[in-house]
Amino acid sequence: MKDNVIFEEVQHSWWIRLLFWVIIIALGCSYYFQWGENPISLAVFLGIGALLLVTSFVFSTLRIQLTATELKASFGIKWLTQKVNVSEIDFSTVKVENAPILYGIGLRLTPKGTLYNTKPGKAIWLKSINGKTFFVGTEKAEELKTLILSLKQL
Repeated sequence: MKDNVIFEEVQHSWWIRLLFWVIIIALGCSYYFQWGENPISLAVFLGIGALLLVTSFVFSTLRIQLTATELKASFGIKWLTQKVNVSEIDFSTVKVENAPILYGIGLRLTPKGTLYNTKPGKAIWLKSINGKTFFVGTEKAEELKTLILSLKQL
């Protein structure tokens, strides 16, 4: 049986897709018109284009979901998921952090743990009782923190 969703936020980074599509189009033009003295080959165009296309779809959407049993953040088609069981959360560590622009966007290794985000700004950071960190960027950080802490009583 599925748990009822207490909190859900879906973040879309349209600009990631736009940037990667512009690069793919530029590469396509470079291949088609054979720009430069040593133009790119079809294999290079297809390889880089496929990589950018897949990356644009994987990292352009972040879904954060909280149920009574689990907190989960996943990118795109859920290939990359970070989750923690509510029963394992160390509630004394739940806090709102600022994820600076220097941390970047996407899936990032930071000094505070692996960060999932689509843009710089507020993030929820917590530790589980076994030491695993959960760090995810959200526009509704205070609301999510309050809801996580409300699960402590359950």
